Amino acid sequence: MEEIQQRHTALYQGLGGSFDVYTGNVNRAPKWWVNNNLEWAYRLVKQPSRIKRQIHLVKFLYLLKMNKF
Repeated sequence: MEEIQQRHTALYQGLGGSFDVYTGNVNRAPKWWVNNNLEWAYRLVKQPSRIKRQIHLVKFLYLLKMNKF
């Protein structure tokens, strides 16, 4: 998306994880996680390999907790 955005100015939204759930490749988080807007955290717990790709979410949570965001 970053490469495309450099050539074509637009707003982009990644949907990869949504397609995984829609196609049944990955189960959706339990209702509690979804209702508390923590589905992303559930996916990180269930798939630790995602941390490399989503480290910015962990950093955001840390900054939010430390009141620095």
